[in-house]
Amino acid sequence: MSVEQLTLPRDRAARLQYVREAFPECGGADATMIGGRTQARLALARANVQDYARTRNHLRGDVTRLSPYFRHGMLSLREAADDAILRVKDNAYKFVFELAWRDFWRRVWRERGDGIREAIEMPKVALGEAKLPDDIRTGSTGLRCMDSFVRDLVDEGYVHNHARMWFASYVVHHRKIDWREAADWYYAELLDGDWASNHLSWQWVGSTFSAKPYFFNKENLVRYTDGALCKGCKAQCPFDETYENLERSLFKAPDFTPQVSTPITIQPPPKTTDVGVGAALLVHDEMLGGHLPIYENNVAQQVFVFDPQWMQAENWSLKRVQFVCDGLAELPDVKILKGSITSAVGDLKILKLHTQSTPNPHTHALLARAAIPVTAEDEPTFARYDGKLTRFMQYWGKIERQFFPNAMIRS
Repeated sequence: MSVEQLTLPRDRAARLQYVREAFPECGGADATMIGGRTQARLALARANVQDYARTRNHLRGDVTRLSPYFRHGMLSLREAADDAILRVKDNAYKFVFELAWRDFWRRVWRERGDGIREAIEMPKVALGEAKLPDDIRTGSTGLRCMDSFVRDLVDEGYVHNHARMWFASYVVHHRKIDWREAADWYYAELLDGDWASNHLSWQWVGSTFSAKPYFFNKENLVRYTDGALCKGCKAQCPFDETYENLERSLFKAPDFTPQVSTPITIQPPPKTTDVGVGAALLVHDEMLGGHLPIYENNVAQQVFVFDPQWMQAENWSLKRVQFVCDGLAELPDVKILKGSITSAVGDLKILKLHTQSTPNPHTHALLARAAIPVTAEDEPTFARYDGKLTRFMQYWGKIERQFFPNAMIRS
């Protein structure tokens, strides 16, 4: 298979068009959110971490929209935490607490590998196995709130975190849809789609990695949306009940043992900083910030490969590819290729690859197809932790004082 080298225009409008033409197989709308390290730093500077705790659950609250930058390595969790604490000290507590959730999910992914795509625990309530229907995918359920969340997902690739929880609860508990199929679809549409944060959050809602299922009622929805999504809705509202009545109607005790696949433990390649002659730095989608320590290695070639098998496995939308290319456009030394990684390493006469470690099995498969030696070094760390990964609060209790030495548990 031939390999095509991509030359990304510096002008963003031209770049969006270029990527659209280069990746006709990727559907959907253009990316409205701009990727790259420069935009990530600007977004961090704009983040209102002072009011984050008070307003974050409101649909129009002070959310940061930093998650796509974290997902692609354009910004690190520790960098964001340190910046927030420097600015507002202990008032950054809730912001850092939420960053820790992302780190926790990723640690679970590292521990369990592709096993996170199956139930980790016995569900606490009976779950359904229905296929994801077209009215969910197209946002045509008739429920104004749920349909607006789908439009946000498909058009922007970004959905407010509270809206993600409401939507997942509706899909899993009201519609009895298989959470795994729904989570796969959601991942493919999100700009910040991350196997760990996405799939484990769906498990948390469903109760296969939490102590109980998450559900909500209309009162909760009205409170945090200021009623905006209920105005003009003509559908019979399935959420207009007390929590007690919803619990009785939605949930039955599980009478089955879920089919849990054996967790796949993905071992990262050996770690070394001895890159050596004939090596190339393989840049992947989680290391798109030129500030990362790995870019300090003296490597003659840096390459990013849009391998068709990897792309098919990741099932990205056009907007995700455009967002990634925004980040790549800021890495002038990286050669961007589209085609088989086997052909790429052959054409460039690469003898070995160096990269940043990742739990992503699709990236591991990409490296295996290169069929040459691979070394990797660790990604930036958020906190020191070597305990069990069963519940988030257990994890947070162990790392909290690394950020807030005098803190009480306040979350």
